[in-house]
Amino acid sequence: MTIQIKLGWLPGPTGEGMEGLVMSAQKSNKDNIGHPSLVPPIGSMLVAEEYIVPQDLDFALEHQKHSKGLIGEILVRIGAVEPTELEKVLTIQKKLSTR
Repeated sequence: MTIQIKLGWLPGPTGEGMEGLVMSAQKSNKDNIGHPSLVPPIGSMLVAEEYIVPQDLDFALEHQKHSKGLIGEILVRIGAVEPTELEKVLTIQKKLSTR
C-alpha cells in the first residue's frame, strides 16, 4: 500500500492565500484501486489557518479524551476560537469532503 500526501493552499481568514493542509491519499495495490481523498481534521485546519495555536489544539485534544466532546466545540468553549471562525473552516472542510 502506498499513501501519498499532497500539500495545497486554503484561503486564509483575510481571503489571501495561506498554506493549508489539503491532503489527499491514494492507495495502490495490484488492482490500482483508488482511495477517496482524505479530509484534514478540523483542528489541523484551524492551526493552518492561524485561528488557533498548536497549544490550543493540544489542550482541546487532551480535554476531549475525558469529555468526548467535539474539538470545535471544546475550542469555542475555552475561548480559543470564535464560533464564526469555526464555521468558516467547517465550510471549507465540508467542501473538501465532497470532492
